[in-house]
Amino acid sequence: MSLYGEVASRLAALGARRVLDVGCADGVLRSAMPPGPVVVGLDVAAAMVRAHPPPVVRGEAARLPFADAAFDAVTAIDVLYQLADPRHALREARRVLRRGGTLLARSIAADDCRLRRCARHGDNTRATGGPDRVRAHRRSTAGAIMTILHALGTDVRRAGPGDTAAVGSVLAAAFTDDPVFRWLVPDAGVRAATNREFFHVLVDLLASHDDTWTTAVGVHGAALWVPYGHEAMSEEAGAGFAARLSELFHPHADRVEQVIAAMERVHPTEPHEYLWFLGVAPDVQGRGIGSSLLAPVLERADRCGHPAYLEATSPRSRALYERHGFVAATPIAAPGGPPLWPMWRPAA
Repeated sequence: MSLYGEVASRLAALGARRVLDVGCADGVLRSAMPPGPVVVGLDVAAAMVRAHPPPVVRGEAARLPFADAAFDAVTAIDVLYQLADPRHALREARRVLRRGGTLLARSIAADDCRLRRCARHGDNTRATGGPDRVRAHRRSTAGAIMTILHALGTDVRRAGPGDTAAVGSVLAAAFTDDPVFRWLVPDAGVRAATNREFFHVLVDLLASHDDTWTTAVGVHGAALWVPYGHEAMSEEAGAGFAARLSELFHPHADRVEQVIAAMERVHPTEPHEYLWFLGVAPDVQGRGIGSSLLAPVLERADRCGHPAYLEATSPRSRALYERHGFVAATPIAAPGGPPLWPMWRPAA
């Protein structure tokens, strides 16, 4: 089956009735589609617009001349690599897609290594096809592209005051079997209670930053950020937090102190967006929620030219962050403890 035949088949299977074909050329996708769906072509080249059967519009992928939520699907076949910054086009695609709509995109990396990536964006985000890697697209990093793609998927929102307890609980559950927390509190039964209290205290302390993110419906995961240029907490609050940690993690409070000391030794002095914790409820892990929770702040970082920083506490979380442009440094550890990976994401 040809590429356009495959795209047409996927659109038919999705039941897309109104499709925007960005970079439509002379209408190859339109000719591959079965009768019924309306395919609107868009191309920047006047010659292509003249060659494409109506409906067709001359315009730019980064400034789509259509209303919000106007399409069931948007296609962009071998378009993104031609743009100086594909993120603008991806954001526009998100804007004109109805809720639960679909983006089907294929691009070619700058080194001509072909990438085929078809992503369904809605309540169930998935990506299929082609080599599972994204090379640099001119000035845009692979991490930035993946961040935008996941932002199109599972909806997230800022957590509000009414979410504090639920956010603390979901993070506690997410880190129950984390290698660092297993070492800090070896007894599984004690660990569950300790984690709950620890995360409830921490979520409360960071609430003033208004930079905690969770899922749009329910609380199935959360990301705790400290924004660029801000201290996590005042000296007074920090002293109180340290004292509370000593109580919570007794008789292993020395381990907590050693982990914190190891982290502080390598913490960057340059201002940055700082991710304290990101976790997803164990029963919904592996569905792209973690990537979606990262997306809002990483988009902000890219837009504002800010770097970002975090410490990954497991190989699995390190791999997630690497997919979004973070680079792991030499791992650190408390004496006898498991490794943590300091990870830096350069400014776009």
